[in-house]
Amino acid sequence: MILASASPARAALLRAAGLRFRVVPSAAAEPPPAPGEALRTYLIRLARLKAQVVAARYPQAVVLAADTALCLPPARPPAKTRLQIIGKPGNQPRARRMLRQLAGKEHLLGTGLCIMVGGQARTACDMARVRLRELTPIEIEEYLRRAQPWHCAGAYALQGAGASIVSRIHGDPTTIIGLPLEKTLRLLHSVAYRQMPDPDQ
Repeated sequence: MILASASPARAALLRAAGLRFRVVPSAAAEPPPAPGEALRTYLIRLARLKAQVVAARYPQAVVLAADTALCLPPARPPAKTRLQIIGKPGNQPRARRMLRQLAGKEHLLGTGLCIMVGGQARTACDMARVRLRELTPIEIEEYLRRAQPWHCAGAYALQGAGASIVSRIHGDPTTIIGLPLEKTLRLLHSVAYRQMPDPDQ
């Protein structure tokens, strides 16, 4: 199996589940959401794109790709508008602005996944809602100093220091971390079952 992602958090979840795999990050560019596109549809589209890029190089492998995004509600915007995707800050000033925007508010976070084997794709998506605590400017600065979340969507991660600024979650914590583990294992099981030879033949 190949994990088409450089995310340490995704790799850690798969290892914790006892799976063996090789990491081959996908180099696929991430296009923006189309006008009126729902978050679920967008995430599955990105996960499929990433899986296809790696599967083209390793056609005999089972390729697992995923994409996680965070957006402010509503999750299904009116036609001709785009999702308000909040990505990775990349630096401290942008992280500070993101946390000020998200503090005290509930937002939607989803992870889409795609498993490709033999040219066939299987997809799934899971959604969760997260609310951050109300944060003072001093708390934001202290958190940024400790966590340095420049590569985390929304400038926080559920694991590590990010847990200290999360007020509550509704949904699967592994979805928030970056890979809905239950759905992933179910998809992998279905793929493995279909690939097993018939014992009567």
